[in-house]
Amino acid sequence: MKRKFVFMVVLGWGYGLLSAQNFIQNPDFDKHFEPECRFDMTPGALKVSVFTEDSTWNKCLKLEVKAYHKQKDGAERIFGTVRIGGDKKNNGFAVKPNTVYSYSLELKGNATVGIGAVEWEGPDYWKDMKKLKLTGADTFKASDEWTTLNGSFQTGPKTTHAAIGVSFWGEARWKNLPPIGSFVLIDKVKVVEKADLFGGLKKKQGTGEQGIPLERVALQGGEALQRFADYKTGRRAEADTIAEFRAGENSIRLKIRCLEPMMDKLQASVKEDGANPWKDDCVEIFFAPVVKYRVLSQFVVAAGGGRWMGRGTGQSGKEFDRWSANVSREKDAWVVDAEIPYTLLGWEKRPEPGSEIRFNLARTRKAVPEVSSWSFAGSGFGFHDLSRFGVILLDSPEAWRAKTVGVLTRETTDPALLKKITSWTLTGDLSEDYRQAQLFRKEINISKLGDRNFVVTQTAPTLDPSIPFLPATIAAPPSKIVLRAAGNEFKALPLAVTNVMDRAEEYRIVVSSMSPRGGELGGLKTAGGEMFPSGKIKLFRGVRVKDGDEEKHGLRFDPLAPMDVTSTVVVLPNESTPVWVIFNTQGIKAGRYDGMIRVIPLGQRASMEKEATVYKGPMLDLPIEFEVLPFELDRKPPVSQFLFQRAFNKECFDMLMEYGSDSVLVNTWGFRVSFHKDGSIAGRDTQRAEEEILCLKEWAAGYGMEKNLKIGVAYGAYTTFRDVHSKKQFKSGTPEWTRAWSEYVKVLEDIRRKCGIPNENFFVEIWDEPHEKDMEELTLASRAAHETVPGLNFMVTLAAWDIPLPKLEQLIPFFSHWCLWSTKFFTEEKYAPLMKKLRTSRKNISFYTCETIMRQDLYKYYRSHPWTAAAYELDMSNMYQFVTYLSERRDWKMTAAGEMARMASGHPVSSIRQECLRIGGNDLKYMRKLAEVLKNAGTKDAKLRAEAEAFLKDIPAKVGIRMKHDPDQAEIAREQAIDYILKLIR
Repeated sequence: MKRKFVFMVVLGWGYGLLSAQNFIQNPDFDKHFEPECRFDMTPGALKVSVFTEDSTWNKCLKLEVKAYHKQKDGAERIFGTVRIGGDKKNNGFAVKPNTVYSYSLELKGNATVGIGAVEWEGPDYWKDMKKLKLTGADTFKASDEWTTLNGSFQTGPKTTHAAIGVSFWGEARWKNLPPIGSFVLIDKVKVVEKADLFGGLKKKQGTGEQGIPLERVALQGGEALQRFADYKTGRRAEADTIAEFRAGENSIRLKIRCLEPMMDKLQASVKEDGANPWKDDCVEIFFAPVVKYRVLSQFVVAAGGGRWMGRGTGQSGKEFDRWSANVSREKDAWVVDAEIPYTLLGWEKRPEPGSEIRFNLARTRKAVPEVSSWSFAGSGFGFHDLSRFGVILLDSPEAWRAKTVGVLTRETTDPALLKKITSWTLTGDLSEDYRQAQLFRKEINISKLGDRNFVVTQTAPTLDPSIPFLPATIAAPPSKIVLRAAGNEFKALPLAVTNVMDRAEEYRIVVSSMSPRGGELGGLKTAGGEMFPSGKIKLFRGVRVKDGDEEKHGLRFDPLAPMDVTSTVVVLPNESTPVWVIFNTQGIKAGRYDGMIRVIPLGQRASMEKEATVYKGPMLDLPIEFEVLPFELDRKPPVSQFLFQRAFNKECFDMLMEYGSDSVLVNTWGFRVSFHKDGSIAGRDTQRAEEEILCLKEWAAGYGMEKNLKIGVAYGAYTTFRDVHSKKQFKSGTPEWTRAWSEYVKVLEDIRRKCGIPNENFFVEIWDEPHEKDMEELTLASRAAHETVPGLNFMVTLAAWDIPLPKLEQLIPFFSHWCLWSTKFFTEEKYAPLMKKLRTSRKNISFYTCETIMRQDLYKYYRSHPWTAAAYELDMSNMYQFVTYLSERRDWKMTAAGEMARMASGHPVSSIRQECLRIGGNDLKYMRKLAEVLKNAGTKDAKLRAEAEAFLKDIPAKVGIRMKHDPDQAEIAREQAIDYILKLIR
């Protein structure tokens, strides 16, 4: 019997059914900034452009200071604002009166700018515009890292429209003119109605068709697909495209006829595979991912016959031998016949009966020009936006219904809802049938709440923790959480507990296996009774803190406080609070462990029935399945990590080790050396420093790291010698100075020898962030140090400011360790000769970041940090800093100024930022494990080995450089590495 193939599209598929709408249509500036951006400025003040970042290809809006405006009195000033929101007809986006809206945006650059919002009534912006009061940060201070600013504002009683803005301002008389050429980059602008995320949750309403958009539905059961929509306007394309689809046993076949009234102007010059097909007229075929490690699958065919393929990363694939596409011409059209196997999309074989896949087709014409798509992807969306894809049903409607009913009934135990789903019959109109399936899903999500007035969801580790903290995932709470992790790993599970009531509530949260009567047994367990003990499962709650010490600052969750024996957390009304569960898999046998995440509100009515054995009251038991994989990760970090701070006690050292560091700072202020006037040593007290190093060695032995522990003497051994120990009594270059500094260097070498630290594990920072004016003295000091103890490792830390290349090259013979700021030295062409010489000389090269504000993007700054070190093939990955030495005076009083952990009565407390850095380090451990398995695996599958080797070669640069702006890439890479490891070891 011939299988009937059905194709159908529903727009909005995949959106959280209750998730909040972003009022900014082009939030990532992937398209031109007009008409959504408008500018108010003094004449010629700003240069405005869509900017593409080097290496990452990330697009953003760039505002650059171009000119000052001279006033009548001759004084110079500048004013320039971009207002974001609206369209050709409206200066802003439509809003409701007396309503709270949340905003967020990312900024980066060397200029300080203001953040603001304005509102007005009716269409006349200039008549009624007034500034809104912001809750949260309203100033961006110059930073070379992407920084997230967010907050909220409330509209007035008659407001109809609003806009978010970024402003330059300065006057010569106030000495705050931004320099000509200074700039700011703007990205990921978001404005949502705060109440939207609760839609349907508080009222238990919304089970109708509302919230399931069907902007365009098309069916295919024998007829071709056509009526492509213009990308910009949404109106029917001038030249239509007609597509036919067939799903065979091994592949999907597509015949795409591109009607072209101007065939004489058809661009058809690209004939090579892997070349740029967008130079030609072309068609693009998109499939959503069917495996975790892909963003999407994309196939492009140029009118000249050249092909391109990718997976949503901007990089071309090379598997052209696995799919085909032939191009032919007709009188008024050009035609593509393509065949794409299921295995190339990620399936191992044809998917099971009733399966579906999300899909889109796009076409580019050069004659007009015109870009169109079958599933409309305009209005602020893009061709890579999966929510705008259609859905292909790979079998008959009846097979699809049977599979869908099976999935839906497994997600609910509600008797009435089960009856509705199982008795559901198809109408014959697949668009309505698909809508009905989506409505069932919405009803299931709401039914899961029952009488509960709280929601528990899993969140991404790098989700912005600023307040208001309302993850979009609360719209579709999970029915089960599934995790997997290697042995010897700390695996994080970030949760959000959302209180839907109008009063605060306290919740008890436990992760436990359960007795037959519902009692908490502690830990998780396998079907065979093996335990994942509760002592290996720790819970932490997010602590609300300020994100700055300015007059106007925001709030965010940052410290992660251990939850005590009661395991409770308070959640404010209509807000969410993060709760992190950390699983320590060290010593846990491989296998699948099951249990529940139990959440009990402590302030609500409940009762016990059947002789106090059955609890009746609000409570959530969320099943959790945790798989411990059959391999272990090495404790040693793949790239050495140095966090520029001491381990003040054993707990601090434990935290450093458990969070992926293998290098610990010993401060040059921790010992004393005094000198006679002739430069000879008058006194030496290094006992404390020596005891500290010996203590570190002893602690490291407990982790099996005694041979790998690195000691870094910092900050600035030379400047400390000059300013503190010798009390500035010697002029550099004099015989007395040479003698004193040489003796000091010998003391450092003597400390190393006495403490038994191998030379390769000991380095001394000579100067921390020197300026050009310091170079003559630095050269003298480094030469003298190197000549005194040639084998000792000396480090120089170079900051963001420029130093002439010849002056840096003079230092090469004297420094073994080069600690370089951010990616400046690896990406700017002028430093290429220096980097070549350093690598040729086999120097230890590292990079460091040292932002002192808390608003950095958790993915770009923290999780991807180790990936960046791996991408540039560096020896160390450094970040300022672990804790502050001023902890007793600053912690919990002042905003964290770079430090990731805080001290609480002598105990270090981690943070969400530090957890994200650890997760990035663990990502790399999986890559190293894959390399190890590849080296030792005896697999005869040459194709599998080749795929894994190609993946391993490319993935550091992909995650750490090219796709650093995409927060999904590291997780995708980790999952793909796990899949390769399991295939290779099995």
